[in-house]
Amino acid sequence: MPRKIIQNDENKELAKAIILKILDNKTYIDIANELGYNKNYIYELVKTYKPIFGINGVLTKYHGLKLTGELNKIIEDYKQGKSTEELAREYNVTDHTIASWLRKEGIIIRDFGKMSRINQNVFDEITTEIQAYTLGLITADGSISRKGNTITICLTKDDDYILHLINENLLDGLGTIFISHKEDTRPRSVLSFNGKHIKETLSKYGIIPDKSHIITQLSKAIPENLYHHYIRGLFDGDGVCSYYTSHKKQKLRIGYCAYKKEFVKDFVDFLHKKLNLPVNKLFNTGGCWQCSWGANHDIKTFYDYIYHDSTIYLGRKYKKITQYLKNNNLS
Repeated sequence: MPRKIIQNDENKELAKAIILKILDNKTYIDIANELGYNKNYIYELVKTYKPIFGINGVLTKYHGLKLTGELNKIIEDYKQGKSTEELAREYNVTDHTIASWLRKEGIIIRDFGKMSRINQNVFDEITTEIQAYTLGLITADGSISRKGNTITICLTKDDDYILHLINENLLDGLGTIFISHKEDTRPRSVLSFNGKHIKETLSKYGIIPDKSHIITQLSKAIPENLYHHYIRGLFDGDGVCSYYTSHKKQKLRIGYCAYKKEFVKDFVDFLHKKLNLPVNKLFNTGGCWQCSWGANHDIKTFYDYIYHDSTIYLGRKYKKITQYLKNNNLS
């Protein structure tokens, strides 16, 4: 049975401190170990006081700034003439996020008055590795706003060097990278950028709002000589790369998973036609459809294809496959 939470000033301050720790990249387990409390008690304490603090749903940076009183400074700075863009740079979020915070506080937003500075033609014609790779990564781990023109890519914090490479080499450093917090999980990094034309252009590659529930096939609009970079982007986002034990021997499995069965089937069919990988059976893991290959020859063939001529990739997956091939004298 969870310990009953007694509401008093001491527990209120403790709940506030815990929420700020969560927003400082710590999980309930981290905090429990640090403060000497049971993890479930920490959870119940936060659950009890979130409504009291006016917090509904997932904790965000907005809630932390409100708890510390720093949101009042943002409001005052905006009233004194600072733009949402200036405040966004100061607080490492997007200008749309700043505007959203202000609206929640009843502040009327001034007209933005200018277009996004990001090159709106960045995906019009795919001629480089990073363009093709980013399209694959957005297809797997990206999100397109339904009402606005915001594009985001979300990765684990440890993998955010990929986001920095994309921001610097594709977006001229004009995107925004910030940390997203969810309770009891490690923080994730998000690259966000805006553009009406970019959003419209991405649709021709199958990248649209709620794409995971709609997209059924790989994009056919990417040049063949760059297609392996696109596949690598997909693999880095939603690819499978894990060890399992077979006949007391550690084996590696690679594959891909997605919400739509048709999309995974198209992924399998492409690799069969391109690399002669076998058309293995698809299976449902409960939340997505998945394909996989475990034969050493298939892993080596896939590895040689996606990493050919590559300069941007998820290091942990690359290292895992490279080491496996080396250990099995396949490198």
